[in-house]
Amino acid sequence: WLLHHGEADIQCLGAAAPVDPEVGIVCFDDEQGMPIAILWHFSLHTNANFGPRFSADYPGVVAGRLRERFGSGVVPIFMPGAEADINPLGKYREVGDELAALIIQRLNQRRPGKGGTKLSALKAEMVVPCRDLTVDQEKRIKDSQWLPESQEVFRKELELMRKAGVREDRTVIQAWRIGEIGFVSIPGELFIEWGLKIKRDSPFPWTF
Repeated sequence: WLLHHGEADIQCLGAAAPVDPEVGIVCFDDEQGMPIAILWHFSLHTNANFGPRFSADYPGVVAGRLRERFGSGVVPIFMPGAEADINPLGKYREVGDELAALIIQRLNQRRPGKGGTKLSALKAEMVVPCRDLTVDQEKRIKDSQWLPESQEVFRKELELMRKAGVREDRTVIQAWRIGEIGFVSIPGELFIEWGLKIKRDSPFPWTF
């Protein structure tokens, strides 16, 4: 959010960039109609709970709520979307509780799919060129608005890449389908604009 530094009663001017509010949910039931696994997809960084210990953050809260509702044996599976530039505002428990309430509401209204389910998958290896590491990045680093001591991380990583002489990297992109739902797996942290573009260009009615 863009913060307003004028009148105290105005907290923000609006979104600084697009967001993806869509929550994708797939439930796998047993023959008695009880959930075995619940797969859910959302585009938001899992970095609300900082501290000296590892944390499952808001997906952990969602997992706990789903097990409370559908039994301890259910397996919740979180698939993060394109969230490189989307950070949570607020406490991780509040974020998790809100998402869990929405997911449970939708699952209470679920209906079994009819007919067979088509499955398919693709995988491709790609060579991705790196940016020109000889170009001075100091302005970009300062424009990040990170704290001065935190900006040193960027400078150190840039210097390590320069010394290593990295010019390109090999990576794998995967795509698969479960019925009318399409899935794409891309390494790294994708900006939200790319996630929204993938959804717009997808031939499927739902894309994770």
